[in-house]
Amino acid sequence: MSRSKAPKQERIQWRHRLEFWAWRGAEWLALRLSRRALVRLADLCGLLLYEVLRARRRVTEENLQRAFGDSFPPTKLRAIARRAYQNAVLTFFECLQSRYYGPLSLCLFKNGQGLEYLEKARGSAAVFVTAHSGNWELFGQAVQAMGFECDAVMKPLHNPLINAYVVAQRQAGGVRLIPTSGALKGIVTALRAGRHPVFLADQDARRDGIFVRFLGHPASTALGPAYFAYKFRVPIYAGFCVRNEDPERTLSFVIMPPIEPDCSAPEEVELRRLTEAHVRALEQVVRAYPESYFWLHRRWKTKPKAEDLAADQE
Repeated sequence: MSRSKAPKQERIQWRHRLEFWAWRGAEWLALRLSRRALVRLADLCGLLLYEVLRARRRVTEENLQRAFGDSFPPTKLRAIARRAYQNAVLTFFECLQSRYYGPLSLCLFKNGQGLEYLEKARGSAAVFVTAHSGNWELFGQAVQAMGFECDAVMKPLHNPLINAYVVAQRQAGGVRLIPTSGALKGIVTALRAGRHPVFLADQDARRDGIFVRFLGHPASTALGPAYFAYKFRVPIYAGFCVRNEDPERTLSFVIMPPIEPDCSAPEEVELRRLTEAHVRALEQVVRAYPESYFWLHRRWKTKPKAEDLAADQE
C-alpha cells in the first residue's frame, strides 16, 4: 500500500512546482509589457481560451443562459462570454503585477459610483462584501490605499507554493489576511479594532449557506457577512469593481448604499434579509456590467432541497 502512495505524492509535488514556475514565468512577462500590450495579449489569450481551448466554456455559457437567457439572444450571450474571458485573463495578468502596485492601484481606477457611501464607513467598524467582478484583488488594494483598514477573508489556493506567493503579494499591497480556517477569531478581532473584514460573497457555500435568489435562481450563499453585521450591530457595505471599455481597460468603483441591520428583528429572519440585500446589490451590478463578472465559476453548483426552496419562497 505504501508503495502505491509514494509516486502519487511525488507527482503532486512536481505538479505544484511546475505550476509555480509557470506562474513566475507569466509574471516575468507581464511585468515587461506596456499597458496597451498587456491588454492586447489578454484579449488574444482570452479568445484562445474561449474559442479554441474551450476552457470551462460549457460552465460559462450555462451560467449566462441561466442568468440572461430570457433577455439576450445567443449572439449577445456569446459576445458577453468572449469579453468575460478577456477580462478574466487581464485580471490574472494584473494580479501578477499587483505586488508592485500597492497604493498605485488607484491609478487604474478612473471613476466611481457611490464613493460617498464608502466615506460613511471611515473610522468605524463595518462589514465589506465584494465579488468576482472586475479586478477584485486591485479593488482591495485601492480601498486600502484610500485609508480603509481591510482584513480580507482568504480561502487558501490549492497549490501551496502559489498560495504562499499570493499571500505575500496581498500583504505587500497592504491588505491584512484572515485565513478561512480560524476566521472567526480574526473577524472578531478586526471588528473590535474598528477595521473592515472583507468577504468575497459570491462563492458557492454548499450546505453551510442559505439559498437566496441570484439572477433569478437559488444560490447557496454564506451567512458570514450577515451574521457579523447582526452580532456587532454594524452595517454591510457592498462594493464592487467593474471594467471600463476604454483602450487601457481601466477599472471603476461601484459602491452601494449601506445595508443596516435591524437588531430588534429575530436573528434567523434578519440574517436572511441581510444576505438577500447584499446579493441584490451584486445582482444590480452584474446586470449592468455582465462582461466584468467572472462567469467561469459554478455559482449555482449546490442544488437546493425541497425545504430550501420553501424557505426561499417565504
